[in-house]
Amino acid sequence: LSVAALMVACNKGLDMGDKVSDKLSDTPITFSLMDMDAQVSTKAITDITSTNIGSIYVSASSGTAGSAEAAWSTLNNSAVTINPSGSGTSSAYWPASGSLSFYATSWSIAKTIAASGATSAVTYAGGTSDHVAGFASAVANKSSVAITMNHIYSRLYDIKLATTAGATATVNSVSVTPALTKGTYTFRTNAWTSTSTAGSAISITPTTTAMTTTSTSIGQSAVDRTFIPGNVTISVTYTITRSGFSKQYTKSAIVALPQGQKSTVTATLSDDASPISFTVTVTPWTTGNINATLQ
Repeated sequence: LSVAALMVACNKGLDMGDKVSDKLSDTPITFSLMDMDAQVSTKAITDITSTNIGSIYVSASSGTAGSAEAAWSTLNNSAVTINPSGSGTSSAYWPASGSLSFYATSWSIAKTIAASGATSAVTYAGGTSDHVAGFASAVANKSSVAITMNHIYSRLYDIKLATTAGATATVNSVSVTPALTKGTYTFRTNAWTSTSTAGSAISITPTTTAMTTTSTSIGQSAVDRTFIPGNVTISVTYTITRSGFSKQYTKSAIVALPQGQKSTVTATLSDDASPISFTVTVTPWTTGNINATLQ
């Protein structure tokens, strides 16, 4: 669930621009996608798959990628349309010699990617976007290129709640607050360097509010959303009911959401209700003699 594999088979050619325009081969790079997560229709987020991705955006640089990476080619932000069959053909060609490093994303990189192979600072406060990205280093001329595409966000898929024994509960409100809303994604390492820009609370309207001792979803489609990987604070306001007892609580938990993982969070709605108990003391019989006069 956490990684969508995107196999990009580049079988020929790359247009390196004016500097190498006299060294082009005659076969375009072709792409094929496979083994990506299957889409589930009940999700609020549409998973990116090989049949629904629509297009990928590809950049390439010459030589081995690293801190002293060579200048990028004119393939930057070149869109490749992916057919429902999971394949597509670009208009780019391989140079006559040398190797290339490839960067691929499911969203336009024109405004976000840098020559270092990382995005510029991305601000994302949480939403329903699913993006994947991949990297292949120093691929030899005219070789087949395999790129594994990773989901770059973390995903809060569902929240399930339950009460302790003997209680029922009504969920009044739920909110999720991300600790990180800004960061830089590096293609080569599939990792984020995030700044601690806390987000605002995101209100979630439960579609199921009645809770018992059986763990129950508050509404998967209402919860489902993605974040920059990091911690989120989940806050729940609920009313506990027991025989003769009713009280409202607001409690929260900090949860770490891993990148690329579709996480379901399960929690128990606790309370401080005290059962009515009885301590019975029976006064002992007293002993006495009563004198009576019979007439």
